[in-house]
Amino acid sequence: MKFNSLPLSWTLSDTIPAIRLTLKLPFSKSKWAYYSNFQNEPEASSYLANSSISLFFRGLSGQHLTDLQKHESLYIGKEAVLKLNSTHFEKKSLKELVRRGKRNGFTEEIEYSPEGINLLDQIKKSCSHSKEPQLRYLFSDNFSKNERFFVFRNKNTIWGAVVTSVNGKNKVHTELLLRREDAPVGIMEALIHDTYTILSSEGQFKYLSLGEVPFIYSSNRLGLKNRLLLKLGRFLKFIYNYEGLYLFKNKFNPDWHDLYIAETNRIKITTLFGIVVKSNLLKLTLFKLKRLLLIRS
Repeated sequence: MKFNSLPLSWTLSDTIPAIRLTLKLPFSKSKWAYYSNFQNEPEASSYLANSSISLFFRGLSGQHLTDLQKHESLYIGKEAVLKLNSTHFEKKSLKELVRRGKRNGFTEEIEYSPEGINLLDQIKKSCSHSKEPQLRYLFSDNFSKNERFFVFRNKNTIWGAVVTSVNGKNKVHTELLLRREDAPVGIMEALIHDTYTILSSEGQFKYLSLGEVPFIYSSNRLGLKNRLLLKLGRFLKFIYNYEGLYLFKNKFNPDWHDLYIAETNRIKITTLFGIVVKSNLLKLTLFKLKRLLLIRS
């Protein structure tokens, strides 16, 4: 499968201005290029290849590495990609989950508005991890004008939500997958099925990305530095259940594509620690460690 796309959570849109957002990292001279919007994909290639300052990138595909000749890159995980108008929902067990979910309501698209923005905030508060420190800058966590917002609901309750962005001229990317803490079985499967069906029927795009799963093994031979990075990430499974995320996304029979991080010249430990701090991963780690110790005491 070949498709054109930007680094994950970067967007392609002519309805909003060109944007290049970077974040100063503690302990590092590099800046984290965490979000950009481009009018076309060649602009993105030029930005990746010709930056005059030291930058850190994430969510890169193998095709992006050709633009980053002055950067060191490391494998970090995989992206789950569904081909629209295909057979991703033919498995009997998945059909049953979709059927069970649809007994509890229907999918509705929410138009961009102040009310829509507030609704997304309310849905976040109903999720099981809402009282924990929230990860930042790794994905779009708000409802923006150039995004789409789908919910699965009945008359009284919103059970789940999906927010998508345009990540390339033929690809839509899932920014948020939100499930109400007490949602019935099959809700997210039904919502993803309906989102997939809507996008397929519109005919504008060819692919729907379900997003990243970090730290899962690569079939490629990796260097020592890369193996150590993945082992550290897998050690933090109690903080971020990457295996559960992989099992959930894998039930849709996606194509899995390698993802990378990269930094100008070489990837430095100080930069990675700066990412941990700025993304709130450090706060989340300390929060869950404290809770784990309280449970065991």
